[in-house]
Amino acid sequence: MLLAIDIGNTNIALGGFSDSELCFVARISTDASKTADEYASVLLNTLSLYKTSPESVTGAIVSCHVVFAQGNLIIALDNRVLLHHNVCPQATSNKHGQNAGY
Repeated sequence: MLLAIDIGNTNIALGGFSDSELCFVARISTDASKTADEYASVLLNTLSLYKTSPESVTGAIVSCHVVFAQGNLIIALDNRVLLHHNVCPQATSNKHGQNAGY
């Protein structure tokens, strides 16, 4: 499964794709005060809600429009959610053409 994440000002949209099929869509709040551990908890709970194990995630891509939120979410994905699964999240550039942290 590919985990697609779009970090916006108000919400973080998550989508899970298996082959070309969209399996789930979820939204969580964008919050600058959330730590990486808090984002990891929310991400793991969201995957569980849609009966998706972290082990089934074979790739992740992050689109970020909000610089303040990207760091802790990327850390949560990389170090806590996908750590033992040999998946390295890839980030797109933000609207200013800057790399989003990866």
